[in-house]
Amino acid sequence: RRCVQETVSTQSTWDFPLLFAEIKDYVKAGRFLPVGGSWLEFDGYVPSGESMARQLLYGQRFFKKHFGMYCDVFFLPDTFGYSAQLPQLVKLGGLRYFLTQKLSWNRYNKFPHSSFNWKGIDGTSVLTHFPPADTYCGSGNVDEVIMSQTNFKDKGRSNCSLYLYGIGDGGGGPLPHMIEKLHAMENTAGIPKVECGSTVSKFFKEMEHSSHNLMTWDGELYLELHNGTYTTMANNKKYNRICELMMRDAELFATLRSILICLLYTS
Repeated sequence: RRCVQETVSTQSTWDFPLLFAEIKDYVKAGRFLPVGGSWLEFDGYVPSGESMARQLLYGQRFFKKHFGMYCDVFFLPDTFGYSAQLPQLVKLGGLRYFLTQKLSWNRYNKFPHSSFNWKGIDGTSVLTHFPPADTYCGSGNVDEVIMSQTNFKDKGRSNCSLYLYGIGDGGGGPLPHMIEKLHAMENTAGIPKVECGSTVSKFFKEMEHSSHNLMTWDGELYLELHNGTYTTMANNKKYNRICELMMRDAELFATLRSILICLLYTS
């Protein structure tokens, strides 16, 4: 997974500018795949809608400026729940698809779909996939690949799923032995067919083309775990909301001022 803030720290001249230049070369070669579209992997519940909109605005600007492309996959694998306003913001941010696996951690109610359309509060829908191996840190083992088939909940409506592997927490990426194991499984009898080298965007395009009668989930995607993250450090959340409201008001009055006295407001 990748968010802009991690890449920004790599870009900085006082950190690793040579590494950032190398990343850009790999992006051009199709060997490093920017996904996500947001400035960082943000909280999907507590921040205001305007904050989420700015996450996508500044994130997409960064990807376009430095990699020559906008992201088309909203990639948010490790956020603890997702507000029903996100489908609209995702589409307005220029993204077409959404991927996470976090709801597989639900404590009581197992989420009923792997591939589906997620409908927001304004009626906007975004094509969504929850990788059925229930991890973004797969090790390339046969049992996880088989779980990608046995745990897939939309058989008969779609015939493909995405398997995420590598050292996800910490950004280590895939290890050579993981790649070797997956290549060995590409045409092995008795297990699901594995296609290596595909991209997240390519997977979604294939799923969009081949799937039919996908179910629709209407409303928030609530995670039945980590609920304390919504209430702990309450003062931080309180002051963050106060700042959000103050910034909204400041921008509103700056805009009105620019209209009334014909002074261009640009920031």
